[in-house]
Amino acid sequence: MQDTYLAARLRIDQLRDVSALDRWLARIAENLCYRALRRSAVRGRQLPSLADEAPVSDPALRDLVERLPLRERAILVLHYAHGYSLEEVARILSISYPNARALISRTRRRMFREWNEGDR
Repeated sequence: MQDTYLAARLRIDQLRDVSALDRWLARIAENLCYRALRRSAVRGRQLPSLADEAPVSDPALRDLVERLPLRERAILVLHYAHGYSLEEVARILSISYPNARALISRTRRRMFREWNEGDR
């Protein structure tokens, strides 16, 4: 939130319609999230993942999360690792709440399938 606030203060002159302030701030937050994910992937650093927040740090789970496409990884990390509600995640990622619910559900099923295939 602090990064979003600072970025908004620097770019406040770009805001054309004051009534669109909420949407404008959400878009700045979304862009900052995507930029952070891309930057850490490029640097080869580990992305924030569910394994970092889980009671048992399992390298296989971390690898599974890090192999996810950017959008799926972002929704999981924002919701589970950083504690955002699905409503907040939907706003950050500029998607509808039903879309966020469906995306996280599909991602969990996909991870479950891949996790079970890895056990064989």
